[in-house]
Amino acid sequence: MSPTRFLLPVLVVTLLCAGCTSNEDAEPEVVRTPKVPIAEGTKYYVGGPFLARDSIGRMRVRRFTGEVLTPPSRGLVIALTENEDKTYRYVTYINGNKVAMTEGVVDDEGFLRFDYREAYKQGKLIQKQTYKYDLEAQEIELTTEDFAADDGSLVRSRTDVLPYVQDSDEDEERYVDDPDAEDQEFELVQPGGAS
Repeated sequence: MSPTRFLLPVLVVTLLCAGCTSNEDAEPEVVRTPKVPIAEGTKYYVGGPFLARDSIGRMRVRRFTGEVLTPPSRGLVIALTENEDKTYRYVTYINGNKVAMTEGVVDDEGFLRFDYREAYKQGKLIQKQTYKYDLEAQEIELTTEDFAADDGSLVRSRTDVLPYVQDSDEDEERYVDDPDAEDQEFELVQPGGAS
C-alpha cells in the first residue's frame, strides 16, 4: 500500500476542519460612541435645565446646570452658545448623537425664548418648529413640520395657536429648582466625576 493513499484523506480532513473552525482569539468588534463636537465659545452641560416662571407666569428655561469643561460621549449633553446680540443656540446630544437643536433669544428677564427648534432621529431631521409670540394677546403661534426619516420628505405641516400660560403647570412644578439656587456657585467637573 502506498503512503499517499492514507496521506491524501488525512490532508483533506485537516483542511476541512481548519476551514470550519473560528478564531476565538479575534478581537470583538468595538462600537464607538460618537463624540460631541467641541466648538470655541460653547459651554457644555450635563445637568438639566433650571426652570422658573417669567413675569407673565409661563415656566421657562433660565439656564442649565452641571457645566463641564469637556463634554462626555455618554449620557445627556447640552452644548450652549450665546452670542453678544443675546441670540443663542443649543444642541442636545444623547450618547454623542444629536437629537435636538434650539435657537432663540435671551430676553430681558434672562430667560431663553425658543424661536426655532429641530428634532433628529438617528441623525436625520424629523421635525421643525417655529414659534411666534404675541405677548399682548398672551398667545404663541407654533408651526410644526414633520418629515419622513427615510427620505426627508414633508409628511405634515400644521399651525397651532397656544395660550402663553398653560392651564395646568402642576406637572412642571416638580422641575423647578430652589429659587435661591441662582446665587449658588456650581463647580465645573470633568467627565468621570473628577473636579
